[in-house]
Amino acid sequence: MNRDALRQIVWQPEESAKLDFKIEFYKVYEPKPTTQPEIQKWEKAKEQQWAELVKDIIALANGNFGTATQEGYLVVGAGDKLKADGTPTLRAVETTLLTRKEVLEKVHSYCQPRLLDLKCEMFVVDGVNLLVISIPPSPYLYRLSKQLKTPKKEFSPHTVLIRRHDGEEIYEASPIEQKTIEQEKQAAFNLSITDERSPLTQGELTLEECDLLHYAQETKELKLLENQAGNYVKTGNRSFKHWEDQEKRIKYLDALDSLEKKELVKHEGGTLYRLTFKGFEAISRISQKH
Repeated sequence: MNRDALRQIVWQPEESAKLDFKIEFYKVYEPKPTTQPEIQKWEKAKEQQWAELVKDIIALANGNFGTATQEGYLVVGAGDKLKADGTPTLRAVETTLLTRKEVLEKVHSYCQPRLLDLKCEMFVVDGVNLLVISIPPSPYLYRLSKQLKTPKKEFSPHTVLIRRHDGEEIYEASPIEQKTIEQEKQAAFNLSITDERSPLTQGELTLEECDLLHYAQETKELKLLENQAGNYVKTGNRSFKHWEDQEKRIKYLDALDSLEKKELVKHEGGTLYRLTFKGFEAISRISQKH
């Protein structure tokens, strides 16, 4: 996103499964009151405002069918309708406190898997400060990991939030919609991450390989463990045991072996594998791939 592209968008506002306009900034930085009863109300309202932002970001990350390779944009400070004179409705976003790290932490506290990345950028359009949160496409379908309570609605754990193609509604995806969107995402990203511009690896990344790289971002390591039931891969707090589905468990074991052959991870000895520089490059390419 750049300023010229943003100006075109706000002058021709048309929401979609991957574009959302908010005229007002989320009320997550309201002043803290001084009395205990008011503080409790303030804390509740603040968390619900964060939940509203999280809901909007997760829905944009999921999009809908036909949007697997598209970036999602949340434009704050611009309305989704033009004024009577044909000019955009703009309202300056004054806060500069919002950071990428803070937003990611909030989103990660509510959803699985974790978002690969997002951007928080300020732009000046026609003399007005606007905030744009950009969500890159990814191979994942994001589900709520716990209850999400916004000012108007509550969503249960495991809910998949998606957007209507006209952007008029965020709603809970049906099992068929979930399957369709997930298959599209997998198909879009189960491609070679190697091209003539960046020879990172040879071959393709499977969904299981993407999973392992994704969850290894923070700890930068993976482990090959064993118990009485068999071998399995673990990274951080995520264990790919899948005892109920042995075929799936073996796919993750094969994925770890494949990542080592592609030099995306290195076996340090014993149970420990660490991400290589090529591995970090691969993660970056996954998050940027369209």
